[in-house]
Amino acid sequence: MIRRTSIDVVMLAAICIFFSVLIALAGVTKENGIDRPGSDYSQIFLQSPDPNLCANLCVGDPNCKAYTYTKPGIDGPQAHCWLKNAVPNPVPNPNCISGVKT
Repeated sequence: MIRRTSIDVVMLAAICIFFSVLIALAGVTKENGIDRPGSDYSQIFLQSPDPNLCANLCVGDPNCKAYTYTKPGIDGPQAHCWLKNAVPNPVPNPNCISGVKT
């Protein structure tokens, strides 16, 4: 059982690294502590509180110009991903992570 847990941790780490590389290659910024309010065209409830999931949703959507991820407990019990069809001005917010396609 301990071996399986170690394998699960390694797999999770590999998945996180993969998503981080995908985001970097796609030219998406990551802005910790930044909200970009407005220009929302889609709101997604995330099953896992991982801002990389939100960034990847933006990367995969040609209409997405920017995104904002909100931590669980801010806009409800789950983490949220707000996809944006424009790039709103940044606003400091410790509960958010935003990004812009470059």
